[in-house]
Amino acid sequence: MYDGLLQSNRLIIDRPNLTERYMRRSIIGRVNRGEDIEEVWLREQDGKLTLLYKKTDG
Repeated sequence: MYDGLLQSNRLIIDRPNLTERYMRRSIIGRVNRGEDIEEVWLREQDGKLTLLYKKTDG
């Protein structure tokens, strides 16, 4: 994910073999450490995109 953040703060990643809960917690931890992440989408094997994380104000 870090390499993608060098290009954009909106990411699309191929679905890894991890739970969505684990991935969300990891993303939130990175945001709390100051990384600029706006959105993270998961690309399924069939090409379908699913929103995993979106930054909210407040």
